[in-house]
Amino acid sequence: MLETLEIELGNELTAAKEAAYAAGEIIMKRYQEEYEVQEKLLDNGRIEEIVTEVDKEADNTIIRLLGEKFPEYGILTEESRDNEKRLEKDYVWIIDPIDGTQDFVEETGEFAVHIGLSYRDEAVLGVVYEPATDTMYFGVKGQGAFKEKEGLTQRLKVSDKSNLREAKVALSRSSLTDKDMQDRLEDMDFAESQVIGSMGSKFAYIAEGRFDVYFSINPKSKEWDTCAPQVILEEAGGKVTDMNGDALRYNKKDVYNREGVIASNNVMHEEVMRYIA
Repeated sequence: MLETLEIELGNELTAAKEAAYAAGEIIMKRYQEEYEVQEKLLDNGRIEEIVTEVDKEADNTIIRLLGEKFPEYGILTEESRDNEKRLEKDYVWIIDPIDGTQDFVEETGEFAVHIGLSYRDEAVLGVVYEPATDTMYFGVKGQGAFKEKEGLTQRLKVSDKSNLREAKVALSRSSLTDKDMQDRLEDMDFAESQVIGSMGSKFAYIAEGRFDVYFSINPKSKEWDTCAPQVILEEAGGKVTDMNGDALRYNKKDVYNREGVIASNNVMHEEVMRYIA
């Protein structure tokens, strides 16, 4: 399969990058303007998260650009009604137009555009674009992972740290108020921890060796949170699984990562799993 993908995905990568840049232009144009913010509600009426009209504008742009070039591919996005015809497709775009909407609203700069591509149930292409810093991370299965910034392209490689007490862990904001997460973090005794908004950025920073580990025991992350970032991290030498060590699968009817997520430089992956278990 990989030989076929290496031939076929050049056009897909170019299109995904172009769509991410176009979405980023919309996002930054609206960044410090007024816009409508809505609440997404669960079935029980509780607030799950927020969404802005900027999310939807960026989402529409990505769908239009990719749909024009690959009309036969399925599409799954955070901000559009799920069309389950995607389940019949081999290739499916998996999109989050603004990963880190809360950070967009709070103007922290820690948000990213995610455009991933799955082949059957496997993530095979990923683009993570940070509009606030104009930084592009991308990877294709079997072809490596790269960072583009200020006209320079750098191949990504994870760190070789093997000791948790020397490692730097990337955290989600929710980790600060989650007692189970805090207990595990205390047990693992990482050298340093830092909260970062976008999950895509967390994975990308591990891919370039700035961080070493990210994990979440929360069952609320979804396919569009992890599809694009996973390819980038794995192509940089890292590893991504659920808490049981099983591979993440994509284009499922249930889009949640129900068993949590662990992302690492690979070297310390098994040790992190033992602590979490």
